[in-house]
Amino acid sequence: MTIGIVVSGLVEAYVRDICKGVSRLAKQEDVNVVIIPAKYYGHDYELNFEYPYIYQFNSLFPYTQLDNLDGIIVEVASVCMFADDEHKKIFASQYANIPHVYIAYSDDTAKGVFLNNASGLLDGLHTLYNAGVRKFGMITGQKDNVDAIARRETFLNFLDSNNLPHDENSVFYGDFFWPCEEQINDLFDAHPDVEAVICGNDIIAGRVYKIAEERGRKVGEDLSVLGFDDSFNAATMNPPLSSVRTDCVELGAEAFRSLMRVIRGDRIEDLEIGTKFVMRKSFTCFNKIKILEEEDSKPDFFDIIKSSVHVIDERVILTLRSQFNKLVDLVLSVSKKEMTSKEYAKNAVEYLDKMFELGMEDYIDIGRMINIMDDFFDKIIKKCWDKEIIDIYINIKSKCYREMVFKLNASLNDKTHRYTEKVVSMQSFVRDTMAFERGNDLSYVQVLSTLKWMNIKNAVIYMYDHPIIHFQHEDFVIPEKLSVKAVLHNGETLSITKMKQHIKKKEIFKNKYFDWESYNTAILMPIFFNEIIYGVFICDMPKEEYLYSELLVSQVSSGIKMLSLLGTNEKLLKDYEATLRSLKENNIVLENISKSDALSGLYNRRGFESNAQKFIDSQFAAGKKVCIFYVDMNNLKIINDRFGHQDGDFSLKVISDKLKEHFGNKAVIGRIGGDEFCVATEPREDVFPGEDLFELYESFSAFNEKSDKDYNITVSAGACVMDKDAGLSLSQAMTIADEDLYKVKALRSKNVIKEKLR
Repeated sequence: MTIGIVVSGLVEAYVRDICKGVSRLAKQEDVNVVIIPAKYYGHDYELNFEYPYIYQFNSLFPYTQLDNLDGIIVEVASVCMFADDEHKKIFASQYANIPHVYIAYSDDTAKGVFLNNASGLLDGLHTLYNAGVRKFGMITGQKDNVDAIARRETFLNFLDSNNLPHDENSVFYGDFFWPCEEQINDLFDAHPDVEAVICGNDIIAGRVYKIAEERGRKVGEDLSVLGFDDSFNAATMNPPLSSVRTDCVELGAEAFRSLMRVIRGDRIEDLEIGTKFVMRKSFTCFNKIKILEEEDSKPDFFDIIKSSVHVIDERVILTLRSQFNKLVDLVLSVSKKEMTSKEYAKNAVEYLDKMFELGMEDYIDIGRMINIMDDFFDKIIKKCWDKEIIDIYINIKSKCYREMVFKLNASLNDKTHRYTEKVVSMQSFVRDTMAFERGNDLSYVQVLSTLKWMNIKNAVIYMYDHPIIHFQHEDFVIPEKLSVKAVLHNGETLSITKMKQHIKKKEIFKNKYFDWESYNTAILMPIFFNEIIYGVFICDMPKEEYLYSELLVSQVSSGIKMLSLLGTNEKLLKDYEATLRSLKENNIVLENISKSDALSGLYNRRGFESNAQKFIDSQFAAGKKVCIFYVDMNNLKIINDRFGHQDGDFSLKVISDKLKEHFGNKAVIGRIGGDEFCVATEPREDVFPGEDLFELYESFSAFNEKSDKDYNITVSAGACVMDKDAGLSLSQAMTIADEDLYKVKALRSKNVIKEKLR
C-alpha cells in the first residue's frame, strides 16, 4: 500500500514533525509514504522577490491525481496558509475521489485531525493570572490562519471570563514565519505597561525578546512572554521560553491512523490532539511557583522530554526513563544510608553516563531537567536535619552537575566537528553538481552521486521529454510519459539506456526503477530553473536532513540546468562545424554576405553599422545630433518554447514593422542580433527620448489588444543622444543605450501569456 502526504515544504519544524509521525507508524504497518512538499496554494509569488519561482513546487499537486496512491493525508493549514475559505474548499475538493484525511481542516468529504490550541494555552494564561498578571497583549500569525484564529479566540475568551478589558488593540497580527517587528512595536506602543505578551508561536516570541530588550524591558523580570509550539530553541533562549508544547509528531501519527480507518471503510470523526503548557524562566512568576506541589511527588520523566522523541525508537525512550527514575530513586534512598557518600555519587554519575550514551541531550530538555532537579534537591534538603545526609545530597548534586557540564561540553565539540564536516560536504555538493564536461544522459548519474552528503541511498531522476514553461497561476499538466535518466539504488548509481527510459506518468511511484523494498518514505521534488520545469526526482532523504530539502532541489535543478545548456551548446557546436564545412566546400567568402537580414528586411549588424556611421557623419557635418535607440524583444525564448519558432519569427517581423512605422524612412534601422534591434535617427524636436519610447511602447500595447495571438509582443529599449562635441563613437553610444535598456528590462513582467477569463 502506498499513501501520500501533501505538505507546505519541509523547512518548518511543524511540518517535518508531522511527516515523521506519519512515517514512523507507516513503517510499522509496512505502508509506503510519498511526501509531496507542494508549498502554498493560491499565494502570489510575484511579491516574493527573493524567491519568485518557488511556485514551481505547486507543479507537484497533479501527481496526487494519477490513481497511483491508495490514500492521502493533506496538511491544509500550512499548504493553504495564504488562501481564504473559498479557495481552501476548492483546494480540498480535488481529493474527493481518493480516501483522504485532512490535518487542521474538515469538510463534507472527510474529517480532520486538529491540535487543541486551547488546552495548553489556557494553562499558561491561568498561571500568569493566578500570579497577579492583569495586563495582557497578544501578537499572533496571519489574521485568517486557522491556528491564529483558534489561539486568538482562546485568548479573548480568557480575558472575557476573567473580566479583563480588551479592545481591537489587544491582539496584533504578524506572520508565523516572517519578521513582524512593526506589529510587535505597535503592541508595545499601545500597551506600554503590558505585563505579559502571548505569542502565536516561538518564532514570534523570539522577536518579542529582541524588541523588548531594545525598549529596556527584561523578559522574566518585568515582562512575561509565552510562546507556542515548544520548539527546539525554546529551552535555549535567554531566558528559557515558557511555551505550549504541541506534539506534531503525534498529530501526524493520528492522521495516519485515521487514514487507515478510512481506507478500510470505517467511519471517523474529527479528532483533537491535546497541548501542554511548559513553564520556564520567561515568566516573572517562575521562581515563586513550586514545581513539586505534592509532598511526596517525584520528578516526572515526561516533564523533561522533548516533543520530538516520537521519532526515536521507543526502546530508547524507555531506557532513558528507567535511568532517570533510578537517579531519582537513588536520591530518595540517601536517608537510609545504605552506601557511602562516594558510592552514592558514583552510582548517580553512572546513571547519567548511561543517559548520555543514549543521546540524552537530543531527547531531553536539559535546562528543564536542571530546574526540576534543583527544586527536588532543595525540597528534600529542607526537610532533612541530618548534616551527614545533607552532605551526601550536596555531593551527589555537585558530582552530577560536574559530569553534565563535562559531557555537554564533549557533546558540543562533537557536534561542532560534525557541523564542520557537514559544511565541507555541502560545499563539495554545490561544486560537484555543477562540474560537468558533457551534457548527455551519462551525466545524470553524476548528479545522483553527489547526494551522499545527505545520506541519500536511493533516488530516481524523471525528466520530461522537453522542458516545460510553467507560469504562476497556470494549471500544470504532467506529460503522459517521463524518462528515467538515472537511478541511485542502495548507494549504487545506474544510467538507463534510451530504449528503456520511458514510463507512463501514473507509474512514477510503481515501476521497476523505483524499488519500494529500498524505501519506506520517499520525497517527491520538482526540477526547475526559473519558469522552466525539467522534471521531478524522488529520493529517500533521511528525516534529519529534511531541513535541507530546498537546498537539494536548488542544487539538483542547477546541475540539470547546466546539463541542458551543455547539451544545447554541443548541438550548436556540431551545427556550427557543419556550417563551416559547407561554406568551405562551396567556396563561400564570408565578406560577400549580404548586409540585409532576410527575416525582417532590415539591415543586419554589418549593414547597420556601416550605414549608421554614414548617417552620423552627415548629421554632424550639418551641426545636428543623432539619437541611438537599442531595442530588445521581451520573452522571445518563452514564445519559441511555448508556441514554436514560427510564432517567434512572426513576433520579430511585427517588431521590425513597428520600428519602421514609428521611426520612419529617414532612420537607419537594423536587426543586429537574434532579438536585438538598433536605430540611428535624428532626435525629434522638443521630444525627449523617453517620451519617444513611451509612444513606441504604446504602439505595441495597441497591437496586442487587437491581436488574436495568445501572447503579448513587447520590447524594452534604451537611448543615447550623440553630438559632435561629446566624442562618442557609434559602438560607445550603442553600449550606453544597451545599458539603459537593461535598467528597463529588469522591471519587465515575465507574464507574456495573455490572461484568459475562467
